[in-house]
Amino acid sequence: MPDNKIGNGGAILTPEDFDSTRNTELAACLITLGFPLLNDTPGFSRVIGEGIAGPGGAVTWWFGKRSRDGKYTMDQVLARWEDWNWLNDPNNLDPLAYIITGFHNKRRLVDEVKKQEVMVLVRTGSRYALFSKNSSRATMDRVERFLGF
Repeated sequence: MPDNKIGNGGAILTPEDFDSTRNTELAACLITLGFPLLNDTPGFSRVIGEGIAGPGGAVTWWFGKRSRDGKYTMDQVLARWEDWNWLNDPNNLDPLAYIITGFHNKRRLVDEVKKQEVMVLVRTGSRYALFSKNSSRATMDRVERFLGF
């Protein structure tokens, strides 16, 4: 990529003016905090494969180094992204902490869902049987007897 790009409003951007990430959660956090997204600037978009929609795909998200209101810098956000002491401080009311914790909680919920067994619900007449898709033969025999098969 060339060293200089023309940004919105015609300003010339140098590598010191922007940063990038392939982490979509971090990109969403930066957008929420008001960091300018530069992907609509010519030369700043990069998609590999099918992007985030396909396996093995990736999107590189490009941002200015400071939030529009000046409250956050890219370096601050990156330093706090996995700073567990800062995140776990009970007196920390920073919106960034809530955003990061929300993404962490989402990942833990997804992990829990992935661990869940696939269950099968079968009904015959007024009888219902709920059992694991990976049930043993002995369990399946009991289910079949219960259902009257």
